[in-house]
Amino acid sequence: MKICIGGDLNGQVVEKDVYSFKAAEIDPEKKSEYFIQSYILGDKRFRFWICFDIDFHEASQIVSKIIRTKH
Repeated sequence: MKICIGGDLNGQVVEKDVYSFKAAEIDPEKKSEYFIQSYILGDKRFRFWICFDIDFHEASQIVSKIIRTKH
């Protein structure tokens, strides 16, 4: 599951097989851009879309909360 962190699509799941995308590809009125980032917890790998506009440390803290809540 690839959840968007930050930006116009925050919290939405976007299943794309690319390294980055623009929110306008999903909704022409949106302006955010995202890149894919992997996070590893134990032996599991999780992938999230991180908005270019959000601080990476802040995004990682949000991701950590999501991962620990679900697993």
